[in-house]
Amino acid sequence: MIPQADRPRRVAILKPCCIGDCVMALPAIDALRAALPNASIDVYVGDHSRVVFGFRPDIQTISVPDSFGAAAAFDLTTKLRRKRYDAVINLDRSRWLRVAARMSLAPITVAPESRDYENRHESEVYLDVVRQIGIPVTTTVPSITPSEPSMRQADLILEQLQFPFAVLHPGGAQNPGAQMVDKRWPVEHYSQLAGVIQDHGVGIILSGGFGDIDVARTVAGNAGLAEESNLAGKVGLDVLSGVLSRAVVYVGPDTGVSHIAAAVGTPTIAIFGPTNPSRYRPLGHDVQVLASPGSWSVPERDLRKSNSCSIGPKTDEISVESVVAAALSVLGRITGISACKA
Repeated sequence: MIPQADRPRRVAILKPCCIGDCVMALPAIDALRAALPNASIDVYVGDHSRVVFGFRPDIQTISVPDSFGAAAAFDLTTKLRRKRYDAVINLDRSRWLRVAARMSLAPITVAPESRDYENRHESEVYLDVVRQIGIPVTTTVPSITPSEPSMRQADLILEQLQFPFAVLHPGGAQNPGAQMVDKRWPVEHYSQLAGVIQDHGVGIILSGGFGDIDVARTVAGNAGLAEESNLAGKVGLDVLSGVLSRAVVYVGPDTGVSHIAAAVGTPTIAIFGPTNPSRYRPLGHDVQVLASPGSWSVPERDLRKSNSCSIGPKTDEISVESVVAAALSVLGRITGISACKA
């Protein structure tokens, strides 16, 4: 543990992108806050992912680009020097962020250690960064509590919808500079899943961002869902976190909303294919990962600027029957619905 006299009073955390990665960074940030209760903590994050750190009202966020090159790193260095931080903690592997942190003139600078391929969860990588400066780890599982205003807005949306309900996320896998639709489970599979869940007396809500409107509309049409059941492009992640916290089960791919669902405590079924669940699965107390055996050994790749991750297993290797079985198991445990009706 850092001696009292040496504890940083002004801390910068570098984590520009993306939503799922920022959720996975929350345990490291919580450890810092617990160890440094009187420090001011600024998180440098892109606008796309900034909402994640809004769930931590005791830290400040400062807007930066979602990805970095030389010019952006120079601008960030200037900002960091002006703020005169005692510590700059880089939770990103970007070489340009490493440069900016080193040139910040902060007495303490740390970043993820460069290692050969390892099958550790990304959250553990971030926790190791804060461990480097003697910060004890208080939790390894991200936790999100929706704000009261978000819960009020969520409950207003849900007033006209069926309870209990499941949330399906048929889109996702879109980040600034990268759209990896290979991560998505096929639309027709979601349509079949929605039909089975509805046959068991459970409502369906579709989630998604602006880029998911078309795919969500297709699932809604195939499953005969009312317009108000499709929230794609209609609510932000803050309000969606409230909706998710009311759901009996969530089903989605390797994408940021899946991490938020798990972090609010909703039973989560995450479908993986070309990315490795060992590194990137949502962490929570009620999470099931459905992935082909080959997914668990997919090597580390930088997908931040990729529009395809097509090498490796496909999500369509995960059958509708297996996801239905997982969903009905959760529904049976929570609502008493019998899976034998399938």
